[in-house]
Amino acid sequence: MNILILGGRGYVGSKIAKSLSHKVFTLDRHPGKNNHIQADISKLNQVKSAFKGIDVVINCVGLSPIKNYSYEQYYQVHTKAVRNIIKACEAQNVKKLIHISALGASNKSTTKYLKTKYLAEKSIQQSSISYTILRPSVIFSKKNELIKTMNMFSKLHVMPNTPAKMQPIHIHDLVTIVKAISEEKSNKQILNIAGPKIYTLYELTKKVTKTSILPIPWMIIKPFAHITSKIQNSDLYTFMQIDNTTTKNDALKYLTPRKVTQ
Repeated sequence: MNILILGGRGYVGSKIAKSLSHKVFTLDRHPGKNNHIQADISKLNQVKSAFKGIDVVINCVGLSPIKNYSYEQYYQVHTKAVRNIIKACEAQNVKKLIHISALGASNKSTTKYLKTKYLAEKSIQQSSISYTILRPSVIFSKKNELIKTMNMFSKLHVMPNTPAKMQPIHIHDLVTIVKAISEEKSNKQILNIAGPKIYTLYELTKKVTKTSILPIPWMIIKPFAHITSKIQNSDLYTFMQIDNTTTKNDALKYLTPRKVTQ
């Protein structure tokens, strides 16, 4: 098969690219070598051209959930660009789209990140293409922004004890699942992907950093977090309070999820 990974030189995309045994191409806006395609997914004509002869498209493109992006910026990348991807898949008879979304994507979400992720999912479901939509919880890796933040706070020996719970999936497990799905027959499915255990941010920091840290009560942090998020137009305050877990973990269909400290 010819497999094209959108965002294939990013951290998640590059891990997936290395795991696949088929002919793999990567795509982003920047020039490159070794089966790399320079194209902008916001430009439909460029996407259609890039998808010619491709059997499977894996979309790893996405903006950070905790950066200060506007709704329009999230919409352009998470929703509008995905609609271009769908049209290109249909035009070039791509056999399957594997799309990495996010656990908690919902039309009712009050976060810009999850709302625009949901809109992309809806467009994919309404299309004629075969697809697998993956909804991972927090992706555990050393280069994850959240893990970097945890390491920073561990040096201070304190950590905000936020109420939100998460169920982190190890990057290597996510890669293994994507690889398995790329080999499956065409299908139309949405899969919730999570790790074996649920943590608060404080609990996960203690587990990962293995340092002695004190919890800062949420009621102390809450006013500051709220004001900061308002000023920065960020979803961070909301994410600190909403759970990112699932009672239906579809990762179990493919493997036994590993512990996040591995």
